[in-house]
Amino acid sequence: MEVQCVLESHSQYVCSDNLRSLENTLQFICEFPRETRHSGDGQETFVVKLPAQCNVHQLRLRLCMLAQERSQLPDPLGLLDPERYQLLFTKMDDLYEIYDDCQVLQTLNVPWFLDPHGMRMARISIAEKKTDTEDVQNYHHALAKLIGYDLNSTAGSRLSELSFTRRKFAAPRREELKSRDPKAYATEPWTTTTPLQKDLQEWHERKLPIAVYFDNKGFCMNIDIEIS
Repeated sequence: MEVQCVLESHSQYVCSDNLRSLENTLQFICEFPRETRHSGDGQETFVVKLPAQCNVHQLRLRLCMLAQERSQLPDPLGLLDPERYQLLFTKMDDLYEIYDDCQVLQTLNVPWFLDPHGMRMARISIAEKKTDTEDVQNYHHALAKLIGYDLNSTAGSRLSELSFTRRKFAAPRREELKSRDPKAYATEPWTTTTPLQKDLQEWHERKLPIAVYFDNKGFCMNIDIEIS
């Protein structure tokens, strides 16, 4: 009887230890793009297991080691640079980037699922960051000249407060675009004119102050309110 109790307690301890190990370990199915495959056996999916307390940069280190072992990329060390390779995951129908390399893996907002052994798993795609085309660069240059300020000059730091705020605004805007009526926004809004009310007739005699900024210079002028 005593031996049976000892065996049962030992079995419970082993089971609890295994469960604790599964809870503290995460598994990532990492997919590389086909166009970046270099040589080797042509395998495009890596399975990486890491402790849940590791951060995103440590995941990049592990991917870099695997890419070197299997000659998966021409420059595996590029995986360590977030400006060259992005870590992406799909949630619903949208694609999101794992942006902060210091974030702990178990706090990622990725869709988790369990393998047959009960270990949490997630699927991640590695994508090479594309450079802006010439048309996009010309557009940003023209926009900076028109408003007198280069918006790209503030995007130097990925983790700056401005970059963080832009990402926070991007998610609700994406949701708003999904729920937007495509017919209502298919064309420019219709406009019409109507005479001013009697109590607003004095506005005809007013001048509307306008400030125009161009090429780092500002111009102020008063415009007749009735002109188009």
